[in-house]
Amino acid sequence: METGDLYTKHVRGSRYAFNHDGFLYKYPNNQKSYCKNFPESVLDDLIRVKGGSGRAIINEIGEIVVYKKREKENVWEPRYVDTLDRELEFEYIKINPKNLKPGLMWTGFCSHHGGAFSIDSNGRPFFSEKIKNKYSENKKRYYIKDFNKKILKRIIHIKMTGSGRFRVNEYGHIWAPVKNENLKFQIQNEDFKEAFTNQFGKFPSKLKRIIKAYQEYDHTPIYMGKIEGELEIVREEKPHIIRGKRNFNELDFGNSDLEYYD
Repeated sequence: METGDLYTKHVRGSRYAFNHDGFLYKYPNNQKSYCKNFPESVLDDLIRVKGGSGRAIINEIGEIVVYKKREKENVWEPRYVDTLDRELEFEYIKINPKNLKPGLMWTGFCSHHGGAFSIDSNGRPFFSEKIKNKYSENKKRYYIKDFNKKILKRIIHIKMTGSGRFRVNEYGHIWAPVKNENLKFQIQNEDFKEAFTNQFGKFPSKLKRIIKAYQEYDHTPIYMGKIEGELEIVREEKPHIIRGKRNFNELDFGNSDLEYYD
């Protein structure tokens, strides 16, 4: 794909903001964390393709996509911009941790970070895409082929629900919100309990505040493991078009609460 090409895959991944000042992550409380090493040439391309500042989405293999408005229409199309060629660095937060063990707290951003996937009642992971036309709205499920069985089993075991949500970020790291009540059963294992307890004490103060804010919604972000490569999703190649200003504004997460769900 070339910069500016219509993007025909699922639009999924971590959500960021960008403007002439740089590339950044916006916390739900509207605090900002700027990327310290985002390529200037890619930032220029983002602004050029978008036609100004806006939101960018980065999937599990680092593909960067923006939604661009059609001229004189309330229609937004996904456009490919570039693919990451480096590890992004943010203050206090590591979104590509090297030695984080599954079952511990996720130490990266924990709202709108990573592509959102779900597990159905039969234990099958899928991506849900909203399909809208002039007269109706519905969601269609697209299932993932050959998802890592060990990680899937771990997600279901730790969440203790048999289904629910998880996220995959631009480095293949997988995390999921787990009810605090269910997590109590996991830390009965003494080795896990010790690691889990000691981990929090070593966090920088900003990360501690993020985790505590998340836990106020009765959930804790838990790391589940890492995959390599692109997720294979059973879906036809076609752009996911967004029609209507209200629907497009759903991408604007700056004033939303922390995400928490089963």
